[in-house]
Amino acid sequence: MNKRVSWFSAGVSSAVATKLVLQDHPDIEILYIDIDDQHPDSLRFKDDCEKWFGKEIKILKSKYPNVDSVCRAFRFVNGVGGARCTSTLKRRVRKEWEHINKPTHYVWGFDA
Repeated sequence: MNKRVSWFSAGVSSAVATKLVLQDHPDIEILYIDIDDQHPDSLRFKDDCEKWFGKEIKILKSKYPNVDSVCRAFRFVNGVGGARCTSTLKRRVRKEWEHINKPTHYVWGFDA
């Protein structure tokens, strides 16, 4: 069985990519990874997009609420491998969800 997922970032690119794919795949699951440090308008935009999509955007969260909590827990900010907060607050949450749910198709929004 195909399991499609759209990774919504609360930006225009992921919103448009999600809207376009919904035309052919209304069963797609739409996910947003929220952190406490996110701009407050991100959740307003998410709510507006849910109305536009006619579909719920599910929120995922890390066990760490924000950037400061990650920096304190790992005593590390940034290095050659990138920022610890990004890998912990976003990438790890996505990879854990993907490991459990095994999606077969992904939608990401990109701009040049």
